[in-house]
Formats: sequence, structure tokens, C-alpha cells
Amino acid sequence: MIPVEPFLTLGAALMRLNTAFICILTMALAAFGCQQKRYERPSYAELLKRTPLPPSRTLTLSNEQLITLDFHGQRQIGPKVIRKRDVPGPGVAFDIYFPGNKPGHCSINYVSSGEGGFGTLVGADVRDYKTFALKFTLVSIAGQSSADIPQQLVVGPLIGPTLGGLLYDYKTVTLGLAADQKSAVVKMPIDTNRVYQIGFHAHMFNPEDWNPDGTMVTLLLEPAEDAGPVPWLVGIQTPGQQSTPK
Repeated sequence: MIPVEPFLTLGAALMRLNTAFICILTMALAAFGCQQKRYERPSYAELLKRTPLPPSRTLTLSNEQLITLDFHGQRQIGPKVIRKRDVPGPGVAFDIYFPGNKPGHCSINYVSSGEGGFGTLVGADVRDYKTFALKFTLVSIAGQSSADIPQQLVVGPLIGPTLGGLLYDYKTVTLGLAADQKSAVVKMPIDTNRVYQIGFHAHMFNPEDWNPDGTMVTLLLEPAEDAGPVPWLVGIQTPGQQSTPK
């Protein structure tokens, strides 16, 4: 008969060794965690040092901040930003695909939002800004930029919430491909202290004029002149600077 006592003794020793190892590992991880520098969000005063309030008290989005827009909303159908890209000089180009011209297919809000996406600009303190402005240029419709193309696009900046309880508000202008209709700076009042949604709105003007089978639109957004970028942690830049997304 094989004696069991040596095996019981060995098992107990292994259990003690395992327990000691776990304790040492736990203490090491705790010590390592304590050595890490705790992240703290800068105060509003500190952010204003990095992004001084412009005399116009107008808010805009820098190139890098425009790149961070990433949320279309919760719906699965409808227009989508297929591609966004930094371009030479100020501005970010957005390729927007409208899948048709029926209700639900011809309007888009593209934002940094507390409802979805990364929400990079959410929580920014904009209490001292009076207006929000962006420059819009209609580059092409269905790959064409001829001035005689009849379709027009309604666009404008979007920000929220509002003091009246709305999730967001926007102000628009109608753009076309004719020389005198291609570009516009659109400005709207700011009715919030902290950003929950910020970006732009676009919809088809007279949807019946558009292709029911879908259309790709390229829209260029630029920071407004004499305005300051969102006072936040993402690529604090002046409106004239370029940035390259990483």
C-alpha cells in the first residue's frame, strides 16, 4: 500500500506556494498602479490659456477637431460619411453618400456626440462664446462640379443642447455649384454652456431633383476666420493651421 501522507504534505506545500505567489503579484500590481500619474482634466482657466478667447467670441472647429466628428446617429439607414480627409490648407473634405431621395435618405447630422462615437469634443466648456461658425464649400455632386448642375445642398453648423431643452439646433444656407453659390460662412448663436453635440447638418434641397438611386456629395468644411477652436484637449490650433490626423 502506497502511503498518502507524503502526497498530502506536498499538496499543502504547493497550495501555500501558490497563495504566496498570488499575494506577491497583487502587491506588485498595486504598487505599480500607485506610481502611475493620475489623469486630471484641466480647468476651464487652464484651457483658456491654451486657447485664448477670440475678440469675436466666435467658436469654430480646427482641422483636427473636424476630423474627430464621427457620429451619424443611431439609425442604420440613411446618409453616411464614407470618407473624411485633411486637405492642403485649412479644411477637411467629407464624402457623404445619400442612398436616395426619399424621407430618411436625404438628411444627415454628422457630429461629435455624447450619444455615440468617441465623443471627443463632448463636455467642452463654451460658456464665454456667443456664436458658432463654420465655412462650407460644395465641391462636387456625383463626382461632377459643373456650374450647370441643378441640385443644391442645404448645410450649416450644429451645436447642442439648447437652453430650451432641445438636443441640438442648427442654422443653414443653401449651396449650389454655381460660382456665387459654392461657399458660405454660416454663423449661429450658442445656447449652451457645455457641448453635448457639435458638428454640421446637411440635407437635399428639393429632393425630387436628386437621383433616387443615390448620390455621393463632397463637402469641404473649414474653420471660420476670426474665431477660436473648441477649448478642449484635441489638437488645440488656430483656424489657419493645418493638421494631419494620426
